[in-house]
Amino acid sequence: MFGNSKFFNQYPGKDITEADIKRIFQTFDANKDNALDKAEVKNLVESIATSGSLSAAELDKIYAFLDKDKDGLVSPSDMAARALPWLSVIFSGPVAMVIVDVQNDFITGSLALKVYPAKEDGANVVPVINDVIAKHSAAFKTVIYSLDWHPADHISFLDNLAKRKLSDKSKIKDAAKVGLNDVVVLETKAYGPIEQIMWPRHCVQNSSGAELHSELKLAGNHTKVYKGTDPDIDSYSAFWDNNKLKKTDLHDRLSKLGISDLIVCGLATDVCVGSTAAHAQELGYRTALLEDACCGVMPDGIAATKAKLTAAHGVVVRSGQLNELLAKRDRPMAWVLAAVDCVEKLANGGH
Repeated sequence: MFGNSKFFNQYPGKDITEADIKRIFQTFDANKDNALDKAEVKNLVESIATSGSLSAAELDKIYAFLDKDKDGLVSPSDMAARALPWLSVIFSGPVAMVIVDVQNDFITGSLALKVYPAKEDGANVVPVINDVIAKHSAAFKTVIYSLDWHPADHISFLDNLAKRKLSDKSKIKDAAKVGLNDVVVLETKAYGPIEQIMWPRHCVQNSSGAELHSELKLAGNHTKVYKGTDPDIDSYSAFWDNNKLKKTDLHDRLSKLGISDLIVCGLATDVCVGSTAAHAQELGYRTALLEDACCGVMPDGIAATKAKLTAAHGVVVRSGQLNELLAKRDRPMAWVLAAVDCVEKLANGGH
């Protein structure tokens, strides 16, 4: 924490009002000129955050956001228009949890993660997720469980390759030479050439492999999202397919609930979890990756997923840190900054 760090201890979990904004403005208007200059806004932002640092470029972005009338100063009317929704996200933004693909085939079945290079056993996420649900379900406005839900003729299955046509754009030209995890380009009637990683048959609709792990607890306020249902395109993310041609209804559900913050976990970190988190950030959600409730495929891919998330003002946390984060007492600078993206995309209809 920096600046007037104790001032904001009164606000976690509180609905921010116009009276609060007026008081905050008066507190941080150090020279009492009825405007906040950049140094005063810097003090304000650094007082909100409980960890992390603020770069000059990040300060410029927040200052430009708060200066609604673009006159070079942040006035009381600017604060009322911009700081009210921004601080509302930071101190009382509704939270949802998205649990990605904790299904049998990724744990003990045809795509069991423990046999891949990262050697991470997908079963290990189950008790962590169950503990989070037991301790924190009241903090989540909803809990979403996504499921890979493929038709038997899905494009990603290597054993379906003989029924499909390799595109001229595919680097591998001979179908007989295509193996598991190879990348090819396949022709589809609906979408034209589609690039695809070849996987073993997995998570076929209504199969035991597609079921959620038997020991995974379902939150009382949960719903499910089914993805990968189109035979001609894969869908790692719980929001969109891999080419963003079709979307699930997840974003619509979250928007109707006014969700601003997402806790994302599940299988696999560097595939479906990472894609879901990236799309969540693109839509404007403040996104946290719950790393001890995730398992991945490739060590480099796991590291890259975390780096991409944090570069876009996401945070990587462990379950033991959730209590303070969900209570808004832990306010990483990344999430203070991400609240600006959240408000801007709400205003533009993107979220």
